[in-house]
Amino acid sequence: MLLKKTMLLVFSSTVLVTSLYSSSILADESGDIIKYRKNVMKSLAADSRMIKAILTGKISRKEDLKAAANSLAAKSKMVKDNFPEDSDFGDTDAKAAIWENKADFEQKSDALINAAEALYETLKKGADASEIEKKYAAVGKSCKGCHKKYREK
Repeated sequence: MLLKKTMLLVFSSTVLVTSLYSSSILADESGDIIKYRKNVMKSLAADSRMIKAILTGKISRKEDLKAAANSLAAKSKMVKDNFPEDSDFGDTDAKAAIWENKADFEQKSDALINAAEALYETLKKGADASEIEKKYAAVGKSCKGCHKKYREK
């Protein structure tokens, strides 16, 4: 009987300590994920600005265009997974609507992925400037579509 009570006490204590430790990890992880996703978004914006500078002729580094588009396409795939539950507070510009309308947010994230991949594929096949500009405009439209609904500012 004493052994059962001791085992129950040890088990209960373990569960309590584990849950307290887990919730503190989640709290720290939440702040870290916000910082991480901000860096992902800043990086996407930087890739987009590089592409725009080249397409508008402000920078004459056409040899960088494909690499920047490839980077944009790769990072676009990181967006939706960086908005997990419990990361809707703290130093973030994300609106609560992301978590309230998760399916719509994920659909908009998929639109970004598709647009970014289409831009990269268009560049890979050596399409003309008009086609490239259309694909780049579609990337911008997908960014704005999500930001308008799900980002503060």
